[in-house]
Amino acid sequence: MNDSNLRLFTTKINFKEKHQTLLINYFFSIFIFLSFLLPSKSYAACPAYVGSAGAETITEGGITYDVIYFAHPGLVSPTSGLLGSSTNPITDWNSSNGGMDAINDCAGDIYMKFITSCNYNSNGTGGDMTYTAQFINASINNVIIDGQGSIITNFAAAASWIRVDGRTNWKIRNLSFIGYNANAILFTDMINTRIENCIFDSNPTMRAVRIDNDDNASDVTIINSVFSNNSPVSETPSTGALEIREDEFAGPLVVHITDTDFSCNRTQGFGGGAIWISVTSFPSNGGPTVNITGGTFSGNFSGTDTGDGGAIGINGSTSVLNINGSTFSCNHSRASTGAGGGGAIRIAAGPDVTIQNATFYGNYCTNSAGSVAAGGYGGAINISSTSNISTLSISNSTFEANQASRGGAFYLENGTTPVTFNNVLIKGNSSASEGGGGIFSDGVSFSLTNTSVINNTSPATFAGGIAGSGTVTLTNSLISGNSAPETSGVTLSGSSSGAGTTTPMSSITSCPLCIPAISTTCDANGGDAITITGCNNFCSSSAGGSPVSQVIAVSMLLMLVVG
Repeated sequence: MNDSNLRLFTTKINFKEKHQTLLINYFFSIFIFLSFLLPSKSYAACPAYVGSAGAETITEGGITYDVIYFAHPGLVSPTSGLLGSSTNPITDWNSSNGGMDAINDCAGDIYMKFITSCNYNSNGTGGDMTYTAQFINASINNVIIDGQGSIITNFAAAASWIRVDGRTNWKIRNLSFIGYNANAILFTDMINTRIENCIFDSNPTMRAVRIDNDDNASDVTIINSVFSNNSPVSETPSTGALEIREDEFAGPLVVHITDTDFSCNRTQGFGGGAIWISVTSFPSNGGPTVNITGGTFSGNFSGTDTGDGGAIGINGSTSVLNINGSTFSCNHSRASTGAGGGGAIRIAAGPDVTIQNATFYGNYCTNSAGSVAAGGYGGAINISSTSNISTLSISNSTFEANQASRGGAFYLENGTTPVTFNNVLIKGNSSASEGGGGIFSDGVSFSLTNTSVINNTSPATFAGGIAGSGTVTLTNSLISGNSAPETSGVTLSGSSSGAGTTTPMSSITSCPLCIPAISTTCDANGGDAITITGCNNFCSSSAGGSPVSQVIAVSMLLMLVVG
């Protein structure tokens, strides 16, 4: 994901000829005026298009779906054909019962396809694009909603876009969600459910997506998506761009997050700035399994006094987090109390965490005044488990230029065992007040195998490399080039030493910029923020692909006018 992809949402087209501009304005004004005269298509039954002769179907994953088309009434000129077709699409999301009847009344096996890449504004609880109640019909499975690059905004209402409970085989793809003051998406007890190629940007009040598990085993996949600039402030106790929580008495919840980027998300309640993983009744036992593969976490922030992980916070003695191939850079945890912190990740109350092939660069902890020296512990990772035993296993990973008051890269608290490092590079991290520029251990026994702890610093009278209390076992590892007033390498009780080197992993050297917010200048009659001189908010069409890779083009109507 890069800035040039997202800038496609703000393509600007300039017309040099004045008479062309005037002609465009004239026809556009007539088009918009006539669009409001079109009737809204409310319905309380499955659209006639489904099951009719010549109806379009799509087979995916062995299931054949009936295709229903959706469009805003101001963007189409419907024919007299069957409702739900590409030439006569549905133009009203809700009917009198407030449900999403295009899917609800067809009882599943439905592929809802948006016919244009437009910006839909639903400023109201009953807007064209809002669905706030759970489904009642238990047979509604096998549903695909494909936005084809559409943007959905809701700045006025405290409403979710969609809430689905206890269903199987749902897919939401190629949509962007902006400005939701409740969850844009809430999934509970869902099986084989996917969020694909979606963007969740600038949702201000609660987390953008919540995944719950109350009664049954369930699994959800989020793939090739973006969570950016979400700053929930009202939800207590748990916030973040994405919340994953499981009832301790429910079946297992498994969430897969693949090739998904989290940029500049913030939380003011407790929980990770990007992702919060926990149980429903904190701090009870039990928790979900979350597998993160690839993707980046950059510039996320946790703003509580306990500092529950700038990027990720995880809680619960049976919660599990597996990270493979991800990059964590420049995430920030603000903590003004004791062992709080975790600039990138905070692990609390007994989870099991495995990290491999990952890079942690420039993550840090401060207090509320911005002081690193007076802030939390563990610039990259803070693991605090005094009552329940957590495990942490790290391999083939790099930790560089992370900062905290204690434990520049790692803070390991008593009760945590075992902690293992295998082929890990811990380089150039710094503690600002209490030692352990690389690792600070508070009574923990841990092991380093094929691992280098080099060039870490501390200004305190503790070792610059590894400090605190506990026991470290070194196997074919290198402690070198660390600096502190008292001793450069290791000051731990019962530590044993070895010699050797490790294979350094790839590293980054600067903090990436935040993913810019998506433009919201268009309304329900507008589109992808295409600006035409004297003619704003014209809806564009998409040449296909996900919202982060689509090619923006001027609509066919505009092409005809210019021609």
